[in-house]
Amino acid sequence: MSGALATTSQVSAAAPTPSGPTAIATTTAVAPGLYAIVTYPVHLSGGSGKFAGATGDLDSIGEADLGSGRIVLRYYGQICFAKED
Repeated sequence: MSGALATTSQVSAAAPTPSGPTAIATTTAVAPGLYAIVTYPVHLSGGSGKFAGATGDLDSIGEADLGSGRIVLRYYGQICFAKED
């Protein structure tokens, strides 16, 4: 069994928050309630705080354990922050 998982991030209202389109993770089941995340591309296009004006792309792999509610990701890519005045 495989599928896709749409995610958004949720953080404190006071924290700097990145923004961008909804990220879609492609998954495959490896055991009951355990999924391998085989591709999870994330595009960043601004946000609040230190993410204002930031752009970038990250690619991730990992696993999601629905029994414990934990997700572990390994990611790579680049985020470019806006130049401070």
